[in-house]
Amino acid sequence: MIMLVEGIIFLLAAILFQNHQVEDGRAVFTAVFSIIFAAMGVGQNSQFMPDMAKAKVSGAGVFDIL
Repeated sequence: MIMLVEGIIFLLAAILFQNHQVEDGRAVFTAVFSIIFAAMGVGQNSQFMPDMAKAKVSGAGVFDIL
């Protein structure tokens, strides 16, 4: 699935580059890789969301005890 999405992103970038809507190829690849790495970071960090909710509840419990 990841490779499919990356392929679609690169296809759209190539179409924009071919139609002369984007002049600089380096800027296109920088933008594409930025989007890909940002999405991967969000996906990896989202697995910790349930633990963060438990930590908030635990922290509130500690402050209630104090």
